[in-house]
Amino acid sequence: APREGWQRKDILAEVVKLHTSRNASVRYNWQRFGRVWKRDIEIASDYAIPNLTLVFRERKTGRLADPSDPSLRNLAKSLELDGRRQYAPDGTDIKALPLDLFALDRIRWRWNPSFVDDLTAAPALDPKGNIKKDATGRVLRGGFNIKVAVKIFDALFRLRSERALLAHDLLVLLSTDIYKPPKQTTAAGRTVVEREADRLFDLLGLEEDSKNPQQREDSVAAAIYRLKQPDIAALLPGSDERPRPPSAAELSSGRRKSPFYRLVRSPDFTPPAALVSKEEAAALEAEETADPVLHEPSSKAVDQKSTQAVLPGLEVPSGPPIPTGAEIRAARESAGLNLRRFSEVIAGPGFSTWSRYESGKAVRVGSIKPDVWQRVREFIAQQEADKTAERGQP
Repeated sequence: APREGWQRKDILAEVVKLHTSRNASVRYNWQRFGRVWKRDIEIASDYAIPNLTLVFRERKTGRLADPSDPSLRNLAKSLELDGRRQYAPDGTDIKALPLDLFALDRIRWRWNPSFVDDLTAAPALDPKGNIKKDATGRVLRGGFNIKVAVKIFDALFRLRSERALLAHDLLVLLSTDIYKPPKQTTAAGRTVVEREADRLFDLLGLEEDSKNPQQREDSVAAAIYRLKQPDIAALLPGSDERPRPPSAAELSSGRRKSPFYRLVRSPDFTPPAALVSKEEAAALEAEETADPVLHEPSSKAVDQKSTQAVLPGLEVPSGPPIPTGAEIRAARESAGLNLRRFSEVIAGPGFSTWSRYESGKAVRVGSIKPDVWQRVREFIAQQEADKTAERGQP
């Protein structure tokens, strides 16, 4: 870490978070059922850093000191953390030495093998992007996570030697997507990441220059072009070197308001496992076990007469209708709630599910419980009642 106290404190706080917080790991696999293949996920829950040791150095003599040393047991105390992130972890159970007499020299830890050592890799792909299989139909794997890490470090070393610092930082940014599932993944196993242009500029530390407004786009275009070259190949052809404007449908739905980049990551640089929160892991597990995707029938299909008559007494009772995305959006905006706050009020799926449902995209309706839909109906009815009451007031 650079020789700045705050950055060392931030690193220490983040390491302690991984030591004290239980994380979930998600891994995608393919299984064969007869003649068809089905994707399933494996979800594990454990601590990413089960072993953590702090080594201090005595300020006067310079010798290394361990808080568990019997001669220093009277000086040992609980670790005090002062990170600048969203919250500071609890270091009560971690022993440390007073900083006026000792300085933190190094941090030793051991990663959880189930998170980082030889995880089963994603399916290997042929030049056309299809999953490789042997003669018996088994999916061939492409290696282990350690190979992904080696390729990333080799590419970073090459970019640093070329002084391609922006391409270096962009590759680091794409590599950290292991801590958050990408927005979408193609059937060929290639990961597609979409980022707003302004957000990407901020993450890369690029400030706008009033004298040269195109400087940021030109710099990012050169970085993306470099990562697409065969000797690196961290990004595949089809990645945007220039931000694309949002479509008319995205503008009208409010899903996008500014240009964005669409970056296609190579499977060689995409770890097959991801670290997610407990809520995200539960949502992924619910999607895997949910009913098939249901689409709203078109008006043409509804108007057609059925060739099979329903016998008397066998009619299926119709349940309450499911609110449409437009109705939910109108009620939510009337209440002045954003998608995240709306999902908290309804106590249902995450805000990304409601965002896709409002924009008309396919959503696993069966994964949303009936009591959640009932709360949505009551929420819409309450907003309509409030509007009626406001119109009746003088």
